[in-house]
Amino acid sequence: MPISNTQILLDTQKRTVIKITGSGADQATTTVVNANTLNGAIASLGFHELLVRKIIYNVTDGGGYVKLYWQGAAANVDMVNITGQGTIDFQPEAMVLINNATNPSGNIGFSTTGMTANSAYTVILDLRKNVAHFDPGSAADPNAFGR
Repeated sequence: MPISNTQILLDTQKRTVIKITGSGADQATTTVVNANTLNGAIASLGFHELLVRKIIYNVTDGGGYVKLYWQGAAANVDMVNITGQGTIDFQPEAMVLINNATNPSGNIGFSTTGMTANSAYTVILDLRKNVAHFDPGSAADPNAFGR
């Protein structure tokens, strides 16, 4: 049976860092980032856009891989399949991985394929929030923002 854990390492008005760890056999499709529950999410919006800045990963299995995908109302859209270890860095700030799901929620999904009992993985997602969908703090403290 797979064991999986998702931890929020950082969640500010502009940025979120998520750590996903697990071991064991294949992990079924699951939501690892609920965009509407993150700090600053504007409740009246149905879509909260997150932009992927960096993915750091370590997947220890000879044939298995981790899949990250954007969740959409009609269908999920694959973001990336990762195996081995490394970093996918979309820096400078102009370079990001954009959500291209149809009718997107902003959520990020996760699954594994080909994992065995001795498999393990750690994935760190560094996400930037689109300020059109997340309050950068001005609603909580308008005086600090000159309003």
